[in-house]
Amino acid sequence: MKIKISVILLLVLNILAAFCQASHKQNQAERSLNEEVDKAGLKFTSNPVHVGLSIGIVENGSSHTYNYGSIEKGRQVKPTAKTIYEIASITKSFTGILLAHAVLEKKISLNDDVTKYLDGSYPGLVYEGHSVKIINLANHTSGLPKNVPDYKKSLSPEQIINLYKNVSEKRFLDEVTKIKINRIPGSQFNYSNAGAQLIGIILEKVYHMSYADLVKKYITKPNHMEDTRFSVNYSDKARFAKGYNEKGMQMPLLLQWVSVPAAASIKSTVDDMLSYLKVNMNEKAPAIALAHQVTFKHSAEGDNDIGLFWFSKTLPNGTREVMHAGGSFGTTTYCLVCPSQHIGIVCLCNDAAPGTEHELTIMCDDLLSRLYKK
Repeated sequence: MKIKISVILLLVLNILAAFCQASHKQNQAERSLNEEVDKAGLKFTSNPVHVGLSIGIVENGSSHTYNYGSIEKGRQVKPTAKTIYEIASITKSFTGILLAHAVLEKKISLNDDVTKYLDGSYPGLVYEGHSVKIINLANHTSGLPKNVPDYKKSLSPEQIINLYKNVSEKRFLDEVTKIKINRIPGSQFNYSNAGAQLIGIILEKVYHMSYADLVKKYITKPNHMEDTRFSVNYSDKARFAKGYNEKGMQMPLLLQWVSVPAAASIKSTVDDMLSYLKVNMNEKAPAIALAHQVTFKHSAEGDNDIGLFWFSKTLPNGTREVMHAGGSFGTTTYCLVCPSQHIGIVCLCNDAAPGTEHELTIMCDDLLSRLYKK
């Protein structure tokens, strides 16, 4: 009997020792990751052109948030995981997921002509017998201009906002009727906010719901993303990160596309974006798999492929990443997901200097490499 007890005791002690060793290794790895992120975050915010930065990392279900700098110039108010940022064009990745749901629910086919869902005549959306299709809008190969209506580069942010503030859906579609594409749809990549906005209008038509309600139904509500929204409540203004241009001038909010919001209108927090990254790690979910599936491959080396608004690349080791960036007058954002490694990273910052997006991209790539080796 004593021998049995000794054997059991020895087994328990061995299990405890193994657990402690594993826990110690995990703690060491976390400390090492924290040091790596701190190094990157502090280096970023030490540059006077930058103001604040929030970083979120999710790996194997565990979430980590890091915050640096300030939400407002001249005040030492450090951002938190609940600080609200404009995520700008990352909004398009939401639109891609909604489009995937619509395809799976047979509301839309990716190969449908866009005009099938629009009233009136759009002769300019045909080139040499080839019509713009839904898929061309979703992978930026439609030939549509970047913005509709377009604007002169000489306009100030305030003037641009005033221009778009009163652009109703009808006005937007009226402008689209005047467009004449000059190449075969699907043949060439050309980034277009207008394409995403047109997808948003079509989604509203087939679902008989607003774009905001579709985002809530399919993405934010089921994933408890309460701080992901289209406007900032007065009670939340204290935690909204004020945005700045490269000269340090405070910028107004992003283009307020109230009637055509599917390109760049969402605001969110690092906490909520971590939930969003987890959603996009699960490619067993049909809508996520479809949204990430490549629909246009770039031939040029270094250019990312694209699915339903999501960009993607395959690393030399075969690992695939999907990502999207965003930029407004005063914020720059970047998120990437590596589904096979169960890793996701998001960076949100409140400046729009010309090189900021590149810095965030490099930062995320470096951190991802660090996590691979962990």
